[in-house]
Amino acid sequence: MSAPMKKVVLDADVIIHFTKGEYCNHYGIIYLTTNDFLFYGIQRGLFTQEEAASFIVNVRKKGSYPPIVDFKTYRCTKI
Repeated sequence: MSAPMKKVVLDADVIIHFTKGEYCNHYGIIYLTTNDFLFYGIQRGLFTQEEAASFIVNVRKKGSYPPIVDFKTYRCTKI
């Protein structure tokens, strides 16, 4: 897994360095992952657990690395 990306935010002529999580916390943004969106898609019947797992495998083949989870037990608790 790669290190968290740093963001540079210019705010009143001050440069602040944030990780994704720090940026979201600072600005009151709920940070949702790909797996969180897939979880809610499954809950709403937009696709199956198998389709979600297949999507993650395909995304990983293309160079992104969301974690592989068991969608039978995964729960998004952020919202």
